[in-house]
Amino acid sequence: EIKPIKLKGNTITNISLGSIARFNDLKLAKGDKVKVLYDIIPYCVYDENDDKCKRSGEKPFKAPKYCPSCNSELETLEEGTILYCNNKECPCRKKGRILNYFNNMHIDGISYATVDVLYDEGYLTSIQDIYKLRSIRKSLIKLSGFGELSVDSILDAIDANKEVSEAQFLGSLGIESVGQKTFEKVLSHIKYDDLLDICING
Repeated sequence: EIKPIKLKGNTITNISLGSIARFNDLKLAKGDKVKVLYDIIPYCVYDENDDKCKRSGEKPFKAPKYCPSCNSELETLEEGTILYCNNKECPCRKKGRILNYFNNMHIDGISYATVDVLYDEGYLTSIQDIYKLRSIRKSLIKLSGFGELSVDSILDAIDANKEVSEAQFLGSLGIESVGQKTFEKVLSHIKYDDLLDICING
């Protein structure tokens, strides 16, 4: 988190550091003055040769050892670039899987904050629940921060993206290491219904 800064007409308050390896390399502490670059996404730099970049003298932030959502011990993957929660029942992972589905299905206008609220309220705890939301529209409108316009916008976006290819749908389910391109290759050799039958009945 940084103090709000306006760049290209946008107010930037948060910057992703990209990986835990980069987090460790930057050694940032509370109060550090950094350089913020911005093209498509904001990028944080600590430039030792820039007089405007200054260390606060505080102790650098430490990388978390436990998942803030489920308290499971975090694992380090891909040569130290990723911190990973291996708990499949972790609420944060479930929310991420739902958001990933929205993104891959090109269902626009759904943020992590929206998924977070709907998950915590018990309305959206799985991908299947996405297609039940219209039946509980009245309950969604009553949620704090929601209203008829925002709820209808979400529901309309979901309805508008129901017609997608079988490969895109399967690739959006969040199966680890298997995406749309892989399913396109699989479905060129086997019919969709036959694939589902194998998955269900072995």
